[in-house]
Amino acid sequence: MNDLGVHLHFMAGAAEGMGGRMAGSGARQQALAAAQDALALYRRLAQDNPTVYLPDVARALTNLGPRLAAAGRRQKALATAEEAATLCRRLAQDDPAAHLPGLAMSLENLGMQLAELGRQQEALVSVEEAVTLYRRLAQENPATYQPDLASALKHLVFQLAKLDRKRDALGPSDDAVTLYRLLANENPATYQPELAIALWGFAWIRAESSADLPAALAAAQESITIYEDLSREYPGSFTVNLRAARRSEDKLMKILFDLGRYDQVAAAFRRQWKRDRIPGVLSPGQARAAQPAERPDADGPPGPDA
Repeated sequence: MNDLGVHLHFMAGAAEGMGGRMAGSGARQQALAAAQDALALYRRLAQDNPTVYLPDVARALTNLGPRLAAAGRRQKALATAEEAATLCRRLAQDDPAAHLPGLAMSLENLGMQLAELGRQQEALVSVEEAVTLYRRLAQENPATYQPDLASALKHLVFQLAKLDRKRDALGPSDDAVTLYRLLANENPATYQPELAIALWGFAWIRAESSADLPAALAAAQESITIYEDLSREYPGSFTVNLRAARRSEDKLMKILFDLGRYDQVAAAFRRQWKRDRIPGVLSPGQARAAQPAERPDADGPPGPDA
């Protein structure tokens, strides 16, 4: 690499790092600009040395897609995600060990961009492939890839629900809860919110499918407990999630009541009565008052980033 190449590579890495920091701080426009700069520099380097720099181009494309989507440029985000997936697939064919993780990430991102534009069936195909790849990677290296597999499973549950394939989502929702429970045991600060979302999805899918209702009610209650703990620690941050999880609990109690399972409903009511008297926890009525505006998908499946 000549001096110009060294300089360009340094600038590209710096822009990439800055983009990540800006995105983390909520500075969306600056994050987008930095991601675009990084991609432009990596493309220039790849023209002279594709073997070395095409993986950097693929990574920069994968990072740029969500930045464009956050800026409202959905079509451009989709085109970028498609290019990233195509390039990552080509790289993975040549060197699977090195590039399968990048392919899995690009496919999950592509699925999200397709879903945002209403192309739900195509989104499902991409997310399913991402899950398949992450399962393979997690078998070989669970410590590294279990978090990615859990995230992809969460997206898969959401996508199946969007296509009204709720019974097909039963297995993935169970897998997502299992993984997030394992991760939360090891790192609760990071993964307790994700476990709560997974439990909420587990409950919602079973309520909609009338499947394994007692387990669904227990999952909804566990999700509520986690959100209550998080609400005490971070007041106001989880009100919407807590409210929605309680709606799932109420729905499941009604279904169980209609089925004549009065003992289970009575136990759930007793639990609610005790819970609503814990200091610092919003009761269902208080939660509704604190969040008067309905979410557009309040009765729908928990979104992957709820």
